[in-house]
Amino acid sequence: SLGMALLEILPRERPNIVQISTAYDGYIGLWLRKRFGLPYLVYAHGNEILDAGQSEWERPRQSLRQASRVLAVSRYTAKLVEKLGVAAERVEVLHPGCDVHTFRPLKPRSELRNRLLGTARRGPVILSVGNLVARKGQDMVIRALPQLLARVGDVQYLIVGDGPYRAELERLATELGVREHLTLAGRVPNDQLPDIYAACDGVALP
Repeated sequence: SLGMALLEILPRERPNIVQISTAYDGYIGLWLRKRFGLPYLVYAHGNEILDAGQSEWERPRQSLRQASRVLAVSRYTAKLVEKLGVAAERVEVLHPGCDVHTFRPLKPRSELRNRLLGTARRGPVILSVGNLVARKGQDMVIRALPQLLARVGDVQYLIVGDGPYRAELERLATELGVREHLTLAGRVPNDQLPDIYAACDGVALP
């Protein structure tokens, strides 16, 4: 059980502070603080904080309020945490990092672009990378494609990722008459992502 595992780890590792990955797991921090006097910090990502604000379960909110520090991924998330009653001086913004040795400016590879989009596509390419779920907002870019096509010309929207929203995105593109300007590449290995970014003209994070 989790309790037995913690009782085994604590004497061996003798931690000075505990890091909790999300507010959902905050009950662990509350227990450790009560039982052993250990301080803990909680990472705040976004959706789980919105959920904690609406949930009937008090424990996630309580764990945030009693944490020594809450590390939020953005200023927006930090404000959400503060709205749940966490003192502003205990909330720090820690933006997600990026491996700059891997994700760096690269010369576009025409063979990769042709493989993903076909040789007939020569216009600008917009890229989104992420799971195909409604909250990622790829549908908003698809909705904007008719206007982009009218203003810019042969724009192609390339989506890397997969998920349950795929059929809905395809349906929407067909309904708007832009299906031929949408490419769903599915999942790709992480080591290919730098070249995929380099092959595109812009990235959309809707």
